[in-house]
Amino acid sequence: MARKRSPCWFCESEHMDTTTDERGIQLTAEVYPDNELIGIVVNGNPDGGEFVEIQMDIEMHYCPVCGRKCGF
Repeated sequence: MARKRSPCWFCESEHMDTTTDERGIQLTAEVYPDNELIGIVVNGNPDGGEFVEIQMDIEMHYCPVCGRKCGF
């Protein structure tokens, strides 16, 4: 039987990172290892047009950094 891996910095807790470029377009990434989910949201006014928001959820069954199985 395989040993359980201890969590790394990426999968040990929930975290969020946000960055904004010079045009005001914002990128937000949220990591929820216990819920096996990575959420990515991009929003802003490209080329001065209407406000646009794009959201994508990525299932994360295993940590992309250490390979540990995520979830409860």
